Amino acid sequence: MMRPNTRRGRLFPLLALLIAGCLDPLPDPAMIEGLRVVAITAEPPEAAEGASVTLSALVIDGLGDAVAAAGGPKREIKRTWLACLKPERGQGFFSGASNVGFSGGQGYSVDDPGSCFNLLEAEVLTGFDYPLGDILELGSDESVRLTVPTNFVTDPEKLGGAYGIPAERLSPPALAILSSVAGLNLTVGLRVEVDAIEGAPADVVESFKRVNVSTATPKNMNPTGLLFHLSRSGSPEDNDETAPLTGEASRRRTCFGEPPDAPVTVDRDATWVLRALNIPDEFEKYQVLLGSTDPSSPFGIQERDETYFYSVFSTHGSFSERVFKSRGSAKASWEIPSDAPATIPLWVVVRDGRGGAAWCHSTLNVIDELLVPASSDERPLVGTPSALPTRP
Repeated sequence: MMRPNTRRGRLFPLLALLIAGCLDPLPDPAMIEGLRVVAITAEPPEAAEGASVTLSALVIDGLGDAVAAAGGPKREIKRTWLACLKPERGQGFFSGASNVGFSGGQGYSVDDPGSCFNLLEAEVLTGFDYPLGDILELGSDESVRLTVPTNFVTDPEKLGGAYGIPAERLSPPALAILSSVAGLNLTVGLRVEVDAIEGAPADVVESFKRVNVSTATPKNMNPTGLLFHLSRSGSPEDNDETAPLTGEASRRRTCFGEPPDAPVTVDRDATWVLRALNIPDEFEKYQVLLGSTDPSSPFGIQERDETYFYSVFSTHGSFSERVFKSRGSAKASWEIPSDAPATIPLWVVVRDGRGGAAWCHSTLNVIDELLVPASSDERPLVGTPSALPTRP
């Protein structure tokens, strides 16, 4: 995610000021204060040539929503979707995919994500009409569709050009490995804008998402069954041994499976523990390319297990972990401040580390003091029993 004015040229002065202790503490990325593109999903996240991909974004106007909550107008979020049809390297060691915060792989960094970023930056950020014809307008709806071009990943010239390998040096086995294990990426750009209203200035944010195109079967899918359990820290339910492991996720994509008429309740000046449910017993396995020292075989292949990365966001409080993982302790603590309003939002985004993503959203009621039961036979007052699935 980037704003129109690049920050690269200001990097060293900022570092110098940080070292000198002249700057205020940096804002907490988990706290939504202004306009944010928190996540972009592609359905499917890994596609075949000629396939249709649906793109959606979780866009939050924190400042505008605060004005609306105080009785002011709710402002419109304007979207502009663009796709770059220039092939870029896919997943694996030779990857052009960006990091977990965007789409799988560990190739390009956020600050140097490749030529498609530069094309979209010229088109989206400055309005410059790039002459190469690699930019495709996708519209301004909340969700848009992109059709993957035919021969996108099976054309030796395109595949070799993206990886810097002359097409004549790509043997049929090498072509098969590159097109199935690594593939090529399409990059999609999203620009979101809001106009100024009283109490909230105008703002613009740009974000980018890579969609992997490959010949692999089966292909990667977005995470499903996103659901969480919330317990007051120190209460009988705050126990890793007895906390539920699974539950029925909401079709409305609420984080706790709660119905609209029974929101979850928390109390001020208290700490709550958020635990991930429905973690797969066995994660999907996938392959990545590695470098090889064998001149006769330029690629090595390594098999890996997926890991879910959960990112948490709200407008109030603080989290012990901004991102926690499905492996190990899949939980984070959330401190609710004493000055929290009557309702506070929670968003959780889960990413599988290779392009798949999903999210949930809940609005919690906040009260001054919550009755915490003295024994484990009693449940704390958190929404309704149906809002918190129990261990099967």
